[in-house]
Amino acid sequence: MPLIRSDRLLDRFTDLIGESTHVDIAVAWVGPGLAVESLLENLDGVQARIVVGLSGNATEPTTLRVLMAEDNVALRVASAPSGGGLFHPKFYRFRSAQRATCWIGSANFTRGGFGGNAELVHEFRDENDIGGNWFEELWAELDEDPESAVSDYEERYKPPGPGRRNRGRPVVQRDLPRLDDVETWEEFVAALRVLDDYCHHYEFGWDVLGETHSYLHTIGVGMEVVRRASWERWSLHDRNILMGLESGAAKGQFWGLLGSMRGAGMVVGAFAPEGNSERRAQVHKQVQRVVRADEDEIVDAADAAIAGIRQLHGFGAAVATRLLALARPDRLVSVNGPSAPVLGGFAGLPKARDPLAAKYGKLLTKIHDREWCKAPEPTEAGEREIWRCRAALLDAFVHVR
Repeated sequence: MPLIRSDRLLDRFTDLIGESTHVDIAVAWVGPGLAVESLLENLDGVQARIVVGLSGNATEPTTLRVLMAEDNVALRVASAPSGGGLFHPKFYRFRSAQRATCWIGSANFTRGGFGGNAELVHEFRDENDIGGNWFEELWAELDEDPESAVSDYEERYKPPGPGRRNRGRPVVQRDLPRLDDVETWEEFVAALRVLDDYCHHYEFGWDVLGETHSYLHTIGVGMEVVRRASWERWSLHDRNILMGLESGAAKGQFWGLLGSMRGAGMVVGAFAPEGNSERRAQVHKQVQRVVRADEDEIVDAADAAIAGIRQLHGFGAAVATRLLALARPDRLVSVNGPSAPVLGGFAGLPKARDPLAAKYGKLLTKIHDREWCKAPEPTEAGEREIWRCRAALLDAFVHVR
């Protein structure tokens, strides 16, 4: 009956899913991250039931939509306790024909819960179905159709403010790392952490590696939206994320950290909930090129996708690269007016009249040749989150100054 620390949670979670036919989860919050991805990647032969709370806006609505779209996942929304307070358990149960294993601890089903925070989980055999019975009672009392609750939550959603973190490093100086000086994976991670500390020290209101209001958060949420099998169902929240807009309840969410498209009026109109769904479908088709592309095909797939998107009236290369970077942040980067000269200079590319369209493939080749980009996937969960977003995170080197 072990205690599982943060550095082992994700690997143990993945192992238990692989051994199970049924997974039951009841948590206060869910959000984008490797834990959700691990569940979705291992659903073959597995039935999952998830109960989630919506208090404090800490649950990300895009993640709810991702889970609800899966045939093998059933989701229900927890009610607040009758006496007040929050729905706050962190419960996981993995069941196979041979055994049932339970987790009870501190980890929510979020990026922070599975790597960003210091968490602790107690694992035990559920021999007398104590955990199973508790979950069955909870499940039976909740509405089996979460659509109304999720839609209402989506409309009023505003994420909690950025947290303050102190990793024990000295106050960052104005000598910030440059891309040209970063070669190894260890140097890349260290540089991002320096940029992250810089954002906090000078109170930007957003940072690089935080669980909300950060590059990692923007990329993780954007990836969930852009990778959907269909863009037919669309909300204002979806539009704001993909277009980098901050309006109404979305103000202060910093979706535009990879470049805001607020000046691209025709694009914003097409991506509005009542906008041109046919045009969205055409863009979605091009984005799927890079989602499906193998490593040795990604550069050609990106060039072809940019060309396809640019054929649509009003859609430029900056819009295209933002969407593609959200779809494949491990290999693709967002390039726009402010970032083009910096990234072009880093890659040693000559200036061109239309550098985004003409040089994007060459820029990617230069990036992919760097040692930090070719590094194997790390074992530590926090670094694995960075690794899966490593190319898109180059934007931080441009804008954190």
